[in-house]
Amino acid sequence: MYSKKKMMRRWAASASVYVVAEMLGAHIEGRNPTKERVVPVAMMGATGDALCLRSFHYAVERCLPHPILRTLAEQALYAPVSNTAYLTLAKRGLDWDFQDFKSLYMRDCAFWSVASYAGYSLVPFHVRYLYISGASLMWSTWRSTLVK
Repeated sequence: MYSKKKMMRRWAASASVYVVAEMLGAHIEGRNPTKERVVPVAMMGATGDALCLRSFHYAVERCLPHPILRTLAEQALYAPVSNTAYLTLAKRGLDWDFQDFKSLYMRDCAFWSVASYAGYSLVPFHVRYLYISGASLMWSTWRSTLVK
């Protein structure tokens, strides 16, 4: 499918998006970014993106015929896992509750439903990774301001 070198480049690109987003979010909030938050978020986010999200996009592209179905699948299957992992990493453990998850997930649905639908319906698959990276930078920066 992909060479190790190409996979590592995608991983590094994703990691840089998460690092920049966490740094921007901290700057917007007027707090100091910490390596205890930035490093785990970047490592796990990049790994999730490089391994899981890319595979997920391939699968929905092949199996689901309409952009709305692809978007719904992403929100129902990928987003809950991603948001749970982010809350756990950003809060350095399980120091969050269902209300924290619900609040983050609702904002995720508001942002990614529009961004994903546009990506699935308007952006050709061979350049979608670039589109998703740009949208991820916006979302991840916003998300980092939501989770204290």
